[in-house]
Amino acid sequence: MASGDFSLPAFIINFLSVKILILTALYPPLGANGQDDRCRQVVDALSKRGHQLQVLTSNYRVPTMGFPGQKGVYRKLQLHDF
Repeated sequence: MASGDFSLPAFIINFLSVKILILTALYPPLGANGQDDRCRQVVDALSKRGHQLQVLTSNYRVPTMGFPGQKGVYRKLQLHDF
């Protein structure tokens, strides 16, 4: 193990993984002001640490075909007066 390398064995990472649900009004690629990008960065970082994440977000401005390749992102919330 190199100096400064704090990697954990895979079995410990699996034991310590947490299921997390993120609720957010907007999620990329449809954000308005950068907060959605920051949310995606947090989701990506936690996912790389072995946590299981799902994102529940709005269907605001979502095309009928959706966005392919967004595993774990559910666009089911309806925004009113937004």
